[in-house]
Amino acid sequence: MAERVEADTPAKDIFENGSSRTHIDERYDLLLPEFIRQMALTMGRGAGMHSADSAEVPNYQKGGPQFVRATINHLEKHLWRYKTGMGVPEEDDLVAVACGAMIAWWHQVVGGSDYRRRNDIRQTGEYSPTQSEEPATEKQSDEALVRSQGFLQPQTADDE
Repeated sequence: MAERVEADTPAKDIFENGSSRTHIDERYDLLLPEFIRQMALTMGRGAGMHSADSAEVPNYQKGGPQFVRATINHLEKHLWRYKTGMGVPEEDDLVAVACGAMIAWWHQVVGGSDYRRRNDIRQTGEYSPTQSEEPATEKQSDEALVRSQGFLQPQTADDE
């Protein structure tokens, strides 16, 4: 194992014979290449069913809150099938769970329904809305938007 050196400069890992590399926290050596490959195959099958061609924005990046809700439902179905042993041979349920989690993660972190955010983030590290996007009003709060997509039921007088 490498010796870690930290000072005013970026942390370095020192290896045999004095060689060094800048330290990174990511541990890609812990990821299973075959699992990643199976995820890529699963995503490819999904793209084949739901996207016109590989040049367009991936289908999963076009969806909004209802799409995310359906994705979580699919994820739960695959998890249930794995836990109960009711899976089918042609589908790897745990890989499907991982793909669903990745899609939900993308929507949570990148913002999902506006695929332009991904390109902005890749190019500048920041997201700035385009002119075609209307600024949110007080009436269109996050909670109201979530309610309109069916995630929260409207409050009734009985709830208060």
